Amino acid sequence: MEYFFKRLFSDRRSNFIFLLFFVLMLIDVFMLYKSFGGYAPNYSTFLAGNSEGHYAQMLLLWLLPVYLVFGASYWSLSDFNSGNLLSIMIRKDRKYYWKVYNQVNFFYGFCLMFLSAVINYGAVTIIFRKEKAVPFMVEHSISVGDFQTLLHNSILWELSHPGLSNWIHIIMGAVITGCMSVIISTVNIFTKSIYYTVFIVISIWYLLISITPSIMVSFQPFTEYTFSLKFMYLISIILLMSICLIIQRKWWLNYDFV
Repeated sequence: MEYFFKRLFSDRRSNFIFLLFFVLMLIDVFMLYKSFGGYAPNYSTFLAGNSEGHYAQMLLLWLLPVYLVFGASYWSLSDFNSGNLLSIMIRKDRKYYWKVYNQVNFFYGFCLMFLSAVINYGAVTIIFRKEKAVPFMVEHSISVGDFQTLLHNSILWELSHPGLSNWIHIIMGAVITGCMSVIISTVNIFTKSIYYTVFIVISIWYLLISITPSIMVSFQPFTEYTFSLKFMYLISIILLMSICLIIQRKWWLNYDFV
């Protein structure tokens, strides 16, 4: 475990992607301020998507799998093509590599989105602390425990509890990103080519974001779509990741690395 985490923190490519996420979210804050002067903090977050043109959101969320391909998911390709995988297998057994490799993959994807979004949330809370403007009309307050409204008329619940709504979407977005990192690592072990992997995962991702409503609703608070739909996407991605882990485990235990 220590080897993998040391590798993660020393990997320049992975660190650069994290920096890129941070910069894109910072650019979104600047664009929001330049366009509208900003809203109340909970409506100025990156995931809320209220900046004009949504350019930063498109660059980050539409290309999300591409960033993940070059993160921790890339290790299996790198290790396999360089022969490093066999030396790791000699020091550690296959089950250990499979388990820790996927734990670190999920951890990387989750933290990539979670930490970036949390930093963005902190930034807009400070920058727009004096702003009171809200881009929606709040008709009446809904109880935080009103789960019927939460699941089926979510916008009313979210506007009553914008801070909690932001945090729920930050966590959902982070879990989906972590799952995608594991799914990409599964594609890697079968393609053994960065070009094929990029093509496959981009095709899958664009299928998910091109249908209506798309998986993007699970990232964005304050939309007309319900939490029932958002949770359905979340559960679907978790199930797909679980299937990938089962396939991966069988491959790792049976593949002849010699």
